[in-house]
Amino acid sequence: MSRPRLPDRAAALAVRYFGRSSDRKGNGAITSDKLPPACHHRIVLDVKPACFDPSAADVPLPGMAIVPPAPGSFASTDDAPCALDGMNAPEAQLVAASASTTQPLGWGDDCPPASGDRSSAAHDRNETDAPAAGEGLIPPVDPATFEMPYAESLLAGVTAMLVMAVAQRAIGMVRAILFCRWLDPDQLGLWDMAWGFITLMAPLAVLSLPGAFGRYAEHFAQRGALRPFIRRTAAFCVGSAAVFLAMIVVLRQPLAKLVFGDLSYGRLMMTAAAALATTITYNYLTSLLTALRQARRVAMLDFLNSGMFALLGIGLLAAGASTAHAVVLAWSGACLVCLLPAGRWLSQTWRRLDEPAAPLARGAVARKMAPLAAGIMVVNLLTNLFGLADRALIVHFAPGDSLAVLGQYHSSRVLPLLLVSVAGLLSAIILPHLSHDWEAGRPRQAAARLSLALKVSSWGLTAASAGLLLFGPTLFTGAWGQKFADGLAVLPWTLTMCVWFGIVMLAQQYLWCAERTSWVCAALAVGLAINVGLNIVLLPRWGLHGAVWGTTVANGVTLLIILAMNCRLGFCCDRGLALASLAPLMLPLGALPTLGLLVGLAACAAAGCGLLSDEEREMIKQRLQRHSPASEATTTDEPTSGR
Repeated sequence: MSRPRLPDRAAALAVRYFGRSSDRKGNGAITSDKLPPACHHRIVLDVKPACFDPSAADVPLPGMAIVPPAPGSFASTDDAPCALDGMNAPEAQLVAASASTTQPLGWGDDCPPASGDRSSAAHDRNETDAPAAGEGLIPPVDPATFEMPYAESLLAGVTAMLVMAVAQRAIGMVRAILFCRWLDPDQLGLWDMAWGFITLMAPLAVLSLPGAFGRYAEHFAQRGALRPFIRRTAAFCVGSAAVFLAMIVVLRQPLAKLVFGDLSYGRLMMTAAAALATTITYNYLTSLLTALRQARRVAMLDFLNSGMFALLGIGLLAAGASTAHAVVLAWSGACLVCLLPAGRWLSQTWRRLDEPAAPLARGAVARKMAPLAAGIMVVNLLTNLFGLADRALIVHFAPGDSLAVLGQYHSSRVLPLLLVSVAGLLSAIILPHLSHDWEAGRPRQAAARLSLALKVSSWGLTAASAGLLLFGPTLFTGAWGQKFADGLAVLPWTLTMCVWFGIVMLAQQYLWCAERTSWVCAALAVGLAINVGLNIVLLPRWGLHGAVWGTTVANGVTLLIILAMNCRLGFCCDRGLALASLAPLMLPLGALPTLGLLVGLAACAAAGCGLLSDEEREMIKQRLQRHSPASEATTTDEPTSGR
């Protein structure tokens, strides 16, 4: 085996201490052969300004000192690697190569004895960068040589996700229509609450830890600690979920009363608990595979999950099991089916991973991930509560058969939720562009880009809502046999509510760019409080209409708060944005008046009536020129020499 190369920065440290032929002391050049032969001597910083020439190397350091090995260290250089630690910042260490010609690199006082192929692999990877102090990690490998097993390109992943997302929504629409056709309103209401319970509790049961995988999986992978990262996060999620599920089993009767409004639904709560267990497992695996940059596999899993849910659910309902139990079991079965390919793909990745050269310190994963996971958990909790509050209040405060009222509400949200999913895709797409402008020091450009996106999205979603209003009677009276007449009556307000919620999802991206997560949480908390208060007041008197009105007002106030927060950070809320945000209020007046208003707004914007700012008009002009035939011809006719 060839002698390990002394890392450049470690060599700079050693040169400063031992000197070199060109320095003022006239010492010989330093090599790994001239390092101290005793194993585990460490070079650390010590403030000794006279020890070195500050201009001798490009790493400014105050000084160095030799620290002898601790008692009980390796006895000889034949038994262990020799390690050099240098520090050029409070949180960084640098490790040099071994002085032995037969031993691999070592990593400080905790380095285990060298052993066989694993140490040779460490040589081949040249893992010479260092971990942050206190993390207990081996140093990161060279990013240029590190490869995540089975990782995919960004373009391939995004393309697969977009294609599968369109297919999933098509399947989901067909599934929702058939569920509404075959389920009675009260059973549809039970399924709605069971699904809301599952989506609310799944992240809480594991404290939203998988939500932080995308940020920190690469951090541990580049330090060779991906295996312990997976083991520890899996162990935590299993333990936390087990405790959570045990609590649900013990408290199933009170929870059934809280969620479904009746103690007799304890069996359905047990079914929901089983579905919650499979959902947690499925979410963990998909979050981990996403963090491992296997987006195409995740897209296939999501598509398989959506397809199997539709197949199993429709099959059970068509066979005569027209109950909420059957739908919950179908969802649980779909997740179980997806666990098979997900587990196989994860095991393939696991076999390609190495164990770390040094043990991962106890608590290293928790200390790193806990702050971000806590923030994600708060945002998830507020967002899910914001969407579930009105439905839960219907169960407890609606007059008459509350579950049937909830089923009517569910039918009115089938079409509008399509708009919410489109807004979610748009917000995910626009965030990287806003972040690019923000990080490049162009917050004004980011604000103009978001303002234009909000105006166009509001007009587009409102126009789509008008089209759904025209299509709605056909669906409600034809496919569903007029059993959801109350749902059709509140459809215009449900569309208004969902358009505003979609604009909220877009508008809050500006706060994410500015790293104002707490502001987003505050806005959602205020909206949630307004939603709860109005529903408590309006539901007993006005029934379903009161619930929809209260939720619509809460969404409008949340949008107003977020826009006001954006303005405090340099965002400009002009007349055009105000009119675009108010346009959904035309929907309760009918589809034709709404379309007429939108045509008038479009004409005013084209005529330059101040609905679009100069920057927004310039952005539209540049976009049109970029895709014009003349521009494409110019690009095609450019000379190719020298390319």
